[in-house]
Amino acid sequence: KHGGYLTRQSGEIVERAGIEGQRFSSSYGLQRLSIFNKKFKEFNERLDKGGNILEVGCGHGFNLEHIGKMYKNARIIGLDINLKGVENARKVAEKHGWSDRVEIFNISINNYLKSVKSDTSETDETSKPAHTQSKLTTSFDLIIMNEVLHEIITDESQRIEIVNSLYDLLKEDGILIIGERPIPDILEIESKATQDVFHGIMNWVETCYGARIYTEKSIRSFLSSLRSNQDKIEQLGEGNGVFWVLRKT
Repeated sequence: KHGGYLTRQSGEIVERAGIEGQRFSSSYGLQRLSIFNKKFKEFNERLDKGGNILEVGCGHGFNLEHIGKMYKNARIIGLDINLKGVENARKVAEKHGWSDRVEIFNISINNYLKSVKSDTSETDETSKPAHTQSKLTTSFDLIIMNEVLHEIITDESQRIEIVNSLYDLLKEDGILIIGERPIPDILEIESKATQDVFHGIMNWVETCYGARIYTEKSIRSFLSSLRSNQDKIEQLGEGNGVFWVLRKT
């Protein structure tokens, strides 16, 4: 109302709520992967025998745990900027004895992409994510973004560039999965008063949690702006379990 900004709330309750939110979101991740496995049976049978998987925004490792159990022989890389989340995700990997095939980086997706480019350019080791001195994985069979797109950088053009860069990391027959729960288009009401209230709520979410969510219309617009072959983008699932599959070939 006064043109100011809310500050990001902190504390044990807020932190706990965030963890439970991630646990809740992972249920959609499991649902989406189950649908994906049935639709792309041959791809997943091959992936289960080996291959590289990248999960962007792995958080505390709830969804990563589902991935690890589904693809028992795949190498998995998880990325997240939350240090506590990364530490917990590493504990999940250790608990299951996956330390030899699961690696978690406490790094933003932007910095990871820069590190990958640096690695392929054969620059020095200091440009790589902390805690690893091995050559970074620069191509993936499967990249997963489960309930994370709306949380990364709010600028749409930067989001598009990030997803385009991730798409470029796919192998020739690789697949990128984007799982989001867009709000119904019906909420894009013509009434200016209603729009002001709605955008006020969205601004609060964006300011406090760094999120900017999509409507059904805006997510379609986002997908149509990507560099990927539009004929290779497929929507699967429904309701809260909807997701999009972007195929290279």
